[in-house]
Amino acid sequence: MNFLSRAKTRVRLFLFLLTLTLTLTGIGLSQAQARPEYAVRHGFNRCTLCHFAPAGGGDRTLAGKFYGARGYKTPEWMQYDFAHLDVRSLYYQTQAPSKKGGMGLMDGIVALSVPAITEDDGYEVRLTHTVNLGGFGAAGRNTYIRWRQHDDTKTSWLPQYLYVGRFLPPFGLTNDEHRTYTKMQVGKAWSTDFEIGGLIASNPTEWLHYDYAIVNGQNAGNGILGDEQGDLWGHILNLRIAPAQWPVMFGTSASQHDRAGVNKKDPWASTVYGLVSLDRLSKGWLRGSALVEYTRAQHWNENLSTYRFMEQNYITAVAEHVSEGIWAQLTLDLSQRLALIYKYDSLIVSKDFPADAFDRHGVGVRWYWGPNGILTARYEDARARAPGEAASTNVGATDAYWFLLQLTI
Repeated sequence: MNFLSRAKTRVRLFLFLLTLTLTLTGIGLSQAQARPEYAVRHGFNRCTLCHFAPAGGGDRTLAGKFYGARGYKTPEWMQYDFAHLDVRSLYYQTQAPSKKGGMGLMDGIVALSVPAITEDDGYEVRLTHTVNLGGFGAAGRNTYIRWRQHDDTKTSWLPQYLYVGRFLPPFGLTNDEHRTYTKMQVGKAWSTDFEIGGLIASNPTEWLHYDYAIVNGQNAGNGILGDEQGDLWGHILNLRIAPAQWPVMFGTSASQHDRAGVNKKDPWASTVYGLVSLDRLSKGWLRGSALVEYTRAQHWNENLSTYRFMEQNYITAVAEHVSEGIWAQLTLDLSQRLALIYKYDSLIVSKDFPADAFDRHGVGVRWYWGPNGILTARYEDARARAPGEAASTNVGATDAYWFLLQLTI
C-alpha cells in the first residue's frame, strides 16, 4: 500500500510539474470548460453559478473552481475569481495514410475579470478580457463589459445581464471541443468563432433562461475589419428549459445573419438539444449524463474550409445546400474522479445527398488527477462517404487518437 501511495503521489507531482513548467515557459494557457451536464445533474438553469458569462463557458466563478476541485483540497492560489488560467497540453495522432499530429499546446489563454462597480442589491459592472498568449492560433477571445442588474436570487423577463464586446455566440449546447461537427457546421467552435456585438440574458422563471445577441461582422475579430463586414448583421436566440424537479434539460437556438450589400446568400441555422442526468433518472444507480443535439443550417457550408474538414471542390459544390448535424455524448462516472465517455458525431453536408454523410465514433476516459486538473484520452473512428473523401487526409475522414492534459487555475 505504501508503494502504491508513493507511486500515485509521484504521478500527480509529475503531471503538476509538467503543466506548471508549460505555464512558466510561456508555452501556453487555455480556455475554461463548459459542462452543461453538471447543470442538469444538480437541477439548475443558470450558467452564472459557475461562469461569469450567462450563456456559459469562459472564466469561472469561485463556485465553479471549487466544484472543479472534485473533492481534492483546493490550494489558496486557486481561490480567487479575478484571474483565470487554464493549461492544455495535447498529443494528437491521426492514422494512416497521413499520420499527422504531434505534441503541443492547443492554445494559451489568460483571463482577467474585474468588478468595476458593485452595489449591495446585486448590481455590478464587470470588465472581462481574455487573450490567447500562445499555442494553436494565438488571438483575442472573450473581451466585454458586463452589466448585472440584480443577483441570481431574482427572476425577471427584463434583462438581468447585458454585455457588449467580443464573445462566443450563445448557440446550442456549449462545449469546449472545436472539432464537434455541429459547431463546425455553423461556425460556432469554442476556440475560434467569436462574435462582436451585444447580448442580453435573463431568467424569467427558475426553469426558463434566454440569451439574445445582436452581432456584426461575423467573426471579424482579432483587430481585422474586412471589406463589406459593416453590412453583415446577425441575430442569435437561445432558450433553455430546465425544471428543477426534472432530471432533464431542453433547449433550442436559432441564428440569422443578414448579408445586406454582400453578394452572398443569408446564412441561417437552428438547433434543438436535450440533456438527461443519469444520476437523477436512476436515483443514483447510475452516475453520468446523456446529451444530444440536432442542428440544421443553410449557406454555412463554405465555413467548413476553415477547419480543413473536407475537399474544397466538394465544399464549393454544396456551399448553398441545407446541412444536418447530430452530436451525442454519453458519460458514465465510475467514481468522482474517473469517467468513461462515448461521443458520436454525424454531418450531412447536403440534405439532397444524405448518403454522403460524415460519421465519427469516439471512446475514451476522463481522469480528474487533481483539483481542476483533467487528463482525457480518446480514440476516434471516422467515416467519410462524400465523393473523393474516403481516401483523403482531412479531419472528416481520418481516424485519430489523442491525449489532453489540463490544469485550471
